[in-house]
Amino acid sequence: MTDFVLIDLTSQADAVWKHIFNLSKSEILAWLSKRGTVEEIQHSFEVNSYLFRSIVDRETFFCLTPNRSLLIYLGEDNFYQPKREETSEKSLNLTLAKIYSKDNIPKIK
Repeated sequence: MTDFVLIDLTSQADAVWKHIFNLSKSEILAWLSKRGTVEEIQHSFEVNSYLFRSIVDRETFFCLTPNRSLLIYLGEDNFYQPKREETSEKSLNLTLAKIYSKDNIPKIK
């Protein structure tokens, strides 16, 4: 496999997750550290929080939960949890199908 070039963790989160989803916390941090710098953020929450800085100085705040989920901070208390491609596409399509089913469309009077 060719080496993965990580420019922006936020926009490349799903692709990164494909490479790290089965790694331990220490292996995830080592993988990211090979592609930029990782700094632990000290706070009182139950999750481990970090700041990733890519080789082009793009910064991303992220968390690793106790069950090794990756949460990307998007701002304003919003997080994104990356998924492997095949699961995210299926779940998105199922969600859209439920939202836009003809039974859920409001009637216009």
